[in-house]
Amino acid sequence: MRRFLSLIVILVTLPLQATAQRADVATLFDVMRIDEMLAVMSEEGIGFGGDIQRDMFPQNNDPAWMEEVRAIYDPSRLQEIFAEGFGDDPSPAMVGRITAFFQSDLGQRLTEAELVARKEFLKPGLEEAAMQAGLDLRAAGGARLALLTKFVTVNDLVSENVVGGLNSNLAFFRGMNTGGAFGEAIPEEELLRDVWAQEPDLRADTEDWVYGFVLAAYGGFSDDEIKAYIDISASDAGQAFNRHLFAAFDALFDDVSFALGFAAAKYVSGEDI
Repeated sequence: MRRFLSLIVILVTLPLQATAQRADVATLFDVMRIDEMLAVMSEEGIGFGGDIQRDMFPQNNDPAWMEEVRAIYDPSRLQEIFAEGFGDDPSPAMVGRITAFFQSDLGQRLTEAELVARKEFLKPGLEEAAMQAGLDLRAAGGARLALLTKFVTVNDLVSENVVGGLNSNLAFFRGMNTGGAFGEAIPEEELLRDVWAQEPDLRADTEDWVYGFVLAAYGGFSDDEIKAYIDISASDAGQAFNRHLFAAFDALFDDVSFALGFAAAKYVSGEDI
C-alpha cells in the first residue's frame, strides 16, 4: 500500500510541476511577444506561398492553393508548433533570468524594435534596403560593426539560420517527394545532395539578411545597451535559451516546409519543375 501511495504522489506531483513550468514559459512568451512575432511570420509565409505559385506552377491559378497556404500558416497553428518545439523541460532558473531581462525597460524596447523591424521587412523594398545598409556597414568597418558582429557571433545567428534553412529546404523537397511531385520518388541521398549544394549561396544570403536585420533592429541602441544584450546572450542562461529558441523555430519551419511541399505537389503536374 505504501508503494502504491508513493506512486500516486509521483503521478500527481509531476503534472503539477510541469504545469507550473509551462506557465513560466508562457509568461516568457508573453513578455517576448512571441505570438506577435509569429503573426508577422504568418504574413511572411503567406507572401512566400504566392512566390511558390508564381515560380513553380504559374499556369495554375487555383485559389485553393492560397487557401491551403493560409491554413498552413495559421497563427494559432504556428503557436502550437513553436511551443511544442521549445519543449517543456527548460531550466526554471534560465526561464526566470531571461524573463527578468525581457521584462526590463531595455528588454521591452529591444522586443519592440525587433517586431518593428520584422514588420518593416514586409513592406516592398525595405528588406533589400536594410540588407544593403548592412553591406555598407560591413564594408566601412569600425567599432560599431565589431560590436554587432560580436552579437551575431555570440548568438550564432548565421550558422543556426543556415542549418535551419537547409533543413527547411530539405523538408520542403521531402514534402514534394512524398506528394508525388517528381513522379517516381527521388532517393533521400539525392535530396540531401541537392540541398547541401545550396549551402554556399544560402550562407551568403543569410549573412546579408542577418546583418541587415541586426542593423535595422538595434541601430538606435547605444553601445552599452547592445553590450548588455550580448552579456545576457553569452551567459549560461542565454545560451540555453537560444538552444530552446532555435529548436522551436526549427520544428516550426520543418513542419511548415514539409506541409507546403506536400501541398504544392498536386499543383505542379504538367509544370516544368
